[in-house]
Amino acid sequence: MAFMLKLSAEVLEEAFIQPIRFAMLLDDQFPVYKDFAGGGVSTYDFARATSLFNLCRDRGWLCDVDNRAKIAANFDNDKHLHQSDLLILDFHLDQTNSSDPSEALRILQKLSHSHHFNLVLVYTSEEANSVIRDIAYCLGAGLIREDQSTQASAALTGLSDETIDDLKELINSTILTKFLSGNSFMDEAKVMRSALEGEGVPARLHLPIISKLCSEFFEDRVAPDVAKARPKNAKVVGDYKDNSDVKWLVCENVFVAVANKRETDPKDILDNLKAGLAAWNPTVLQVMMIHARSALEKIGNLSDAAVLSDPARQAGWLLPILLAESSTEKTNEVVELYRRLFNRLIDEISPTMVDLGGRLVAAGEFHPVEASKFLAQSTSLSDKDVYHALNEHLCSEAHKDGYMSTGLIFRDEASKEFWLCSTPACDLVPGRKTGRGLDPWLPISAVKLTPIKNHAAIVENLQNAEIGNHIFVRDDGKPIVLEALEPQSRQMVIETLVLKDEGVIVGNRFSGCRSEISDGIPTWKDRNFIVIGRLRTAYADRLLAFSGNQRARIGVDFVNMPTPFAEKA
Repeated sequence: MAFMLKLSAEVLEEAFIQPIRFAMLLDDQFPVYKDFAGGGVSTYDFARATSLFNLCRDRGWLCDVDNRAKIAANFDNDKHLHQSDLLILDFHLDQTNSSDPSEALRILQKLSHSHHFNLVLVYTSEEANSVIRDIAYCLGAGLIREDQSTQASAALTGLSDETIDDLKELINSTILTKFLSGNSFMDEAKVMRSALEGEGVPARLHLPIISKLCSEFFEDRVAPDVAKARPKNAKVVGDYKDNSDVKWLVCENVFVAVANKRETDPKDILDNLKAGLAAWNPTVLQVMMIHARSALEKIGNLSDAAVLSDPARQAGWLLPILLAESSTEKTNEVVELYRRLFNRLIDEISPTMVDLGGRLVAAGEFHPVEASKFLAQSTSLSDKDVYHALNEHLCSEAHKDGYMSTGLIFRDEASKEFWLCSTPACDLVPGRKTGRGLDPWLPISAVKLTPIKNHAAIVENLQNAEIGNHIFVRDDGKPIVLEALEPQSRQMVIETLVLKDEGVIVGNRFSGCRSEISDGIPTWKDRNFIVIGRLRTAYADRLLAFSGNQRARIGVDFVNMPTPFAEKA
């Protein structure tokens, strides 16, 4: 095979391990700096702490050590915790209760939704299988629907305490793994199902009851506030099976690998982290983005100076922000400035990123489309899915809240009709007086778009995408194709819509009016619209020019020959 379906250990180390600059060691048995001289508490594990400290320093990392049991309570203030590049964490931080992992779990919960991607290596004397399952549950794995939980609770009230205790005794690691992975309990819970059947419990309640008992199993092991804080919709991916060589998981902004203190020498502890990353096997684009972030952090002031070398340009770039007439306009100008600055910054560091990207993305002897599916770890995708996503990326982009813009694609919430703003950008500037006496209403020209839903027609349009007659976007997460020309006339349908509040967009929605005929009289009807996306500038400009030609086309007096005459001829 000419390209690897699993990323190499060298590439993963280059993207995840080499960029590390600051490591944090957190263990209630570790001395802090003032104790390293040897005069500290004798019960501290000086040998292990020193070994891990030296490991970090030998790799050129800054390193800090902490041993406070209640550090999670001050998590937001103790920035060294959630700003470290690597956290080596003991699973039991409470010196008063050596079997309670709640403090470590609180830290992991907060790291998972922090604003920084966190690598965590849990270094524990407890069984790694049990540790990874506890972490997975407290980060949100093993969800049970509220209605199922209610049904299970009601069914359990009809069983004796002795029966419930017997059912709990039947829960094993295989059942817990199934629960955390979101899979149905089949042969793994056959004994539990038989026991429930013997108690007269309907089969439809077996799954909810087993899930409820698994949930209670984990909640009995941690503090109530930890169980209550577990997210409701977090996606947890990991390996919780007993026979796995490495225990790992990833959830939102935290990656966790587990190493056992008895089985892993401190000098080899990073091998568990590398093995966990390899087992995760992130996609090529995930690795490229993570590597790009680290590259941006490393470039330093010299690259900044190259971007900002001209004082006149700096002043010119800042001027639109200062000229903004509203807070929303100012926000939009700041966003645009950052976009342009980062584009220039990327040009300065592109050789560093391009080298890794070139090594990661290669088709070899495979067809490029098939290779792209493998590299995205989505081999079930059809060619249509891939080409639609590509053309969608090329022609359109997401749109943030703000004001109306040229090329904005939106849908009438009631009629489900699709529209595209074809008004020049200069006439959409917020605060600009139109001279029509309509302020703060904003009249815009909108092109009616025809959605293409037929599978064969979509395929045909993708096969002829380079003609440029179609728009590729997503609506409610589903890929759709929109056409600006009417199927019969091959002309655009252009109407005037009048928008409220200068076309302000809030929560991806805005309001306005559309002219309609009611009892033979033109009237304005209120309409609510949902933003779908926006054409990229080059595509919007092309359509804008095309719509102008449509308004003033040659041949307005041509007359169609009736069909019967054509048939006689």
